[in-house]
Amino acid sequence: MKQNQHYSPEFKARAAELLATGMPVQELAEELRISAGLLYSWRASMQKQLRPVVIEKMIQEGWVQP
Repeated sequence: MKQNQHYSPEFKARAAELLATGMPVQELAEELRISAGLLYSWRASMQKQLRPVVIEKMIQEGWVQP
């Protein structure tokens, strides 16, 4: 039985960056030796964290109205 592993924020961020390049989730999961579900979870978490930053930037640049 596998023990729960803890991954650094840097490791998670790098995995999310690789996903953003278009690398297939299953391929990256195999390369990193983690589950695809974990990658999806990390990506969703990062998107949720970045959303307010992206929206603020879009407002500042005039793409959307506040």
